[in-house]
Amino acid sequence: MTTMMLHDFSQLPVIQNDRDCKGAVTWQSIATATALGKACNTVNDCMVPAEEVAWNASLLEAIQKVVASGFALVRGPDRRFQGIVTVVDLSLQFRALSEPFLLLEQIENLLRSLIRERFSVEEIRKAKHEADTSRKVDDVSDLTFGEYVNLLEPREAWPNLKVSFERESFIEKLKEVRDLRNDIMHFDPDPLEDDDLVLLRNFAAFLEMVAR
Repeated sequence: MTTMMLHDFSQLPVIQNDRDCKGAVTWQSIATATALGKACNTVNDCMVPAEEVAWNASLLEAIQKVVASGFALVRGPDRRFQGIVTVVDLSLQFRALSEPFLLLEQIENLLRSLIRERFSVEEIRKAKHEADTSRKVDDVSDLTFGEYVNLLEPREAWPNLKVSFERESFIEKLKEVRDLRNDIMHFDPDPLEDDDLVLLRNFAAFLEMVAR
C-alpha cells in the first residue's frame, strides 16, 4: 500500500519474473478483502487475477479488457511484460484524439451563430464558391469553413460583425484554423502539434468571448 500511495498507483502487478505474473493488488481488491473480513497481511491475501493483452492485440479487445478490470498488462512478442494500460491511459488517449474534433465543432458552431445573427441569407449565399452551382444555400450551416472566410474577409463585410477587434488579425487566425481543419478532417497521419492545439483552444475561447 505504501508503494501504491507514494507513486499514485491504483494497481500493482505481482510479478515473479518478466514473463510470470501471479496477479495484481488494487485499491478495489484491498477494499473488497477488508470488507469480507480478510486479514490482508500479505499480498496474496488481497491479490486478484490480472488481465493481459498482447502487444499486437486489436484496440477494441484491449479496451474491453481494460474497462472490465480497470487495467491490463501488455505482453511483448517475446512474452515479456512490457507495461500496463489503465482506464486513465485510455481516457487521456481518447481526449488527445477527440479534442481537436470537439474544438473544431465548437468553433464552427460559434462562427455560424455569429454569422447567422449579422448577415442576411442573400449575403450568406454570395459566399458560396462560384464553381459549386448545384448546392443550395439557405442558411450559414450550408456553407463550408472556407466559405466562412469568403464571407468575412472582404472589408465591406466587416461592419456587419459590429465588433471592435482588428480585422486582419482575426482573418489571419481564421485562415490558420481553416488550413488546420483541412489537415485534421483529411486524417493527416502526422500528429497534431502542441501549437496547433493551442491555436484551436485560443480561437474557440476568443469566439466564446465574442458571443457573450
